[in-house]
Parts: sequence; C-alpha cells; structure tokens
Amino acid sequence: MILMTRFGLAAMAALTLAFGSAAQACTSTVKADWQAQVKEARFGLTTPETNTTARTGFGTFTDYICSKLGIPARVFNASDYNGVAQAMNAGQIDIALVGPSNYAQMWMQSKGGVMPILTNLEVDGSKGYFSVLYVKSTSPAQKLEDLKGKTIAYADVNSTSGYLFPRAFMRAQGIDPDKFFGKTIFAGGHEQGVVAVVGGQADAGVTWSSLVGEHATGYSRGIFRRLVEQKLLKMEDVRVIGKFGPIVNGPVVVRSSLPQGFRDALTKALVELPKENPAAFRALASGESPGFAAVTHADYEAIVKMRQAEDQARRNR
Repeated sequence: MILMTRFGLAAMAALTLAFGSAAQACTSTVKADWQAQVKEARFGLTTPETNTTARTGFGTFTDYICSKLGIPARVFNASDYNGVAQAMNAGQIDIALVGPSNYAQMWMQSKGGVMPILTNLEVDGSKGYFSVLYVKSTSPAQKLEDLKGKTIAYADVNSTSGYLFPRAFMRAQGIDPDKFFGKTIFAGGHEQGVVAVVGGQADAGVTWSSLVGEHATGYSRGIFRRLVEQKLLKMEDVRVIGKFGPIVNGPVVVRSSLPQGFRDALTKALVELPKENPAAFRALASGESPGFAAVTHADYEAIVKMRQAEDQARRNR
C-alpha cells in the first residue's frame, strides 16, 4: 500500500520555484565576451525552510558570484526535487545544485541538454556518500529483513539516497520493495522522513549521510548532521541498520548551451569559494567538505540507468 502524506502532496504539486531573491545591481568591473549572452547567473536548489544556516550563507554567495563573474546572481529555492528539474527545463534557472537522481531526471528530460561540472568532496577526500536505512533507536529491527511488512518512509520519489538507490539495491537482492513493506510513505523530504520515524508514523526511513566523522554530530555531512546542528535531532534517537553505496555526490549542473567561457568562469569561481567565502560554501555543501572536484556525465551513467529502470518499473505497475 502506498500513501502520500500532506508533505508529499504539497511537494509534488510545487513544480515551479518557491522563492527567489531579486537580482541586485552588480558593480563588478569583470568583463568577458560571454557576458553578451549571459546577463544573469540563476541558481536553483532545494533548501528546507528550517535550514536557516544555509539560507543565511546564500545571501553572501550572490555577492561573491557578482564579484567573480561580473553579472548579477540570484538563488532560487524549489520546494522539492522535481521543482528544480521543472525550473531548469522551463528555462527559469541555468545552474542547479542537485542530487544524482535529480541530475539523471534533468538529463533525460532535456535529452542531454544539461551537464555536471563539479561535486563536493568528503572530508576523507572521497566523492561519495551513502544511502542509509535507519530506525528509531528503540526499534527491535536490526537489519533490512526485520522490516518485512512494516512502514517505510521515503524522502522523495526523485531522491537518490531517499528512494532510487535503496530500491535498486533491494531488487538486486531479490526483494520487491513494493511488496516487501506493508506500507510506503512519501514524506516530502529527508527531514520530514526523520520526523516521521522518530515520531512513530513510520518504522524506518532512508536518507543520505557521509558516514564519515563523529556519530554524535550526525557525521560530517548529511541530513542527520543538518538536524543535529539545528537542534532538531539527537543521534541517540535514531539507529542506522543498513547502508547502500557509496553513491557519487550530487553535482553542480549547468545548461550545455551556455557559453564555454561562462562555464569555465563559473567553475573557477566555485572551486575558489571554500577559501574565499567559507560560509557560503558551507551552505552549499550542507556540512563539512574540503572543496569541489570535477565530474562528468560518465560519473552518473549508473544512476541514469537506475533511474530509467525505476521509471520503467513504475510504468509497469
């Protein structure tokens, strides 16, 4: 049985950007030939209303981009993953910070009209994270098999760690996720999924984590880290009972049609961001990270294939 919570219904209905800051005049003296074609840098991302740290950091990010590129910048927020993809396809944004599955969605829908340029490094130098299966700390469940007939909370149908990757893993193990669980909830986001599990509305959830660093702080990056920092979660309230991955970190995505000069300038500015504006970089990284690393479509081909298989399975249901 599959249910959609009120969070999920609201999120799936939001196919356009939820907010955007008005573009400020850019007084930078940086000049480039590509500026005749690109008048503004429009970034799209998904940031929960509760993540005030990230939203504060984004305020200085637009000034930084102006100083480096010589054009105004705006950061738009979508209420869910699909909102960012729809905005990119509608021409409302040109650059997006997304998860791997969300990139696969954009690439498929645009027929290759987008490309990844960078991704975050983890504190151990790797470019990957994990999808983690977690339960409330008082749950008797110790492994995936203990959850047969129970309620699972997925984050979002367009999430890699919170939907796509764990389902692909289960199928590879001979488990049909649509039949294994007694009930499926789409929480409408990773944070809402944790709330559902801790609050007893679901027996287990799946989300993303670096699984690197201190357990008590929610590890170096991920949803646990974000909620712990906001004092919305104590790690003793949840327990990880499974992990799937590693998964290559989500990319910074740009339109393939943007001038090469712009893409190069943007890439350089983002690579320099951790040193020149640590607060803005931390907001983008959602936790601790030493910086960006280059990626190409080849890094995400496996995710594209998973996405295509999941979409086909959904059509066959």
